Amino acid sequence: RISTPPFAPASSARGKLAKLAADPARYGRYLASIGLRPLAPLSPRLTQWLYWSRPAFRGLLEAARSTAADIYVANDWTMLPIASRLAATHGGRYVYDSHEYAAEELPESLAWRLFDRGLAVGIERAHIGSAALVSTVSRGIAGHLMRDHALSAEPMVVRNVPQARPLTVSPSLLRPQGEIVALFHGGITEHRGLHRLVDSVRLWKPGLRLVLRGPVGAAYRRRLEAVIARHGLEGRVAIEPPVAADRLIEAAASADIGVVSLPDSSAENRFALPNKIFEYVSAGLALLVPELDELAGVVRQYANGRIFRTLAAEDVAAAVNALDMGMINAFKERSRLASKELTWEREAEPWLR
Repeated sequence: RISTPPFAPASSARGKLAKLAADPARYGRYLASIGLRPLAPLSPRLTQWLYWSRPAFRGLLEAARSTAADIYVANDWTMLPIASRLAATHGGRYVYDSHEYAAEELPESLAWRLFDRGLAVGIERAHIGSAALVSTVSRGIAGHLMRDHALSAEPMVVRNVPQARPLTVSPSLLRPQGEIVALFHGGITEHRGLHRLVDSVRLWKPGLRLVLRGPVGAAYRRRLEAVIARHGLEGRVAIEPPVAADRLIEAAASADIGVVSLPDSSAENRFALPNKIFEYVSAGLALLVPELDELAGVVRQYANGRIFRTLAAEDVAAAVNALDMGMINAFKERSRLASKELTWEREAEPWLR
């Protein structure tokens, strides 16, 4: 009966579990008391118990219980048990599409390391082997999934590239003559290293400006604004609201350089290929990326930007200051050429086939 998940705890146990989830240190001590290491994959029974104890997952399964399909696509590890259960119930098959490296998704969060990492790895271990197809966003993550779970075949790589579209914005008409604009667009959050990127602007040569465009929480916005004020960067760094998804690439095309500033803090970051890198290419921007395996690989493959060694202000500034308008225009032209190849229509075809 798919409406009654196995190992679902009684209401009193769920209350205790909620308290443990709210107190990572206490949860870590609890795991240690029953002989489990917080960073180890959980046992199959505990994995199932913890997963199905969450009302959101039980609710999703209940809502989908009558949905018969030939193929169920599990969008990241959180949906794997539901896709597996529905496929078993209705006789279909399921696909695992992993957009992150689940074992290292949020390593900077103590609560995640204590509570969710073991669950994520345990869920993958329980269900990935029976998936009819496994896909992910980069070769680095594909290799880790294959090794972590002893898969017989490497997962298919399907990168987050946008649909083909013509560019209609002329950057030269949108800002002062001679000004060079570097853009970050996407969620403006601490784990993306943006406060360190902003700090580097104090060392950028004149005429270079940074725009951060996207949703940002109040606390992190205050932190960024404090860095801007401390170095007198009010005229050189702007924090702008997000634009609609269907205008994202058009809006990006008014900049010159697309920036990614992920720190080298985890395997997840080293093998990340965020959709913004391909949106920048589609917008015809030069790229500025850290020395991380997959991101640097894109720049090296298409020769369309610069790579900085670390997020130290001096390293970022050195990469930015080495650019002149001639180099930037050459990188932009290479991105425009690459955008003809990097389209969703081409990227998705093997996966759909």
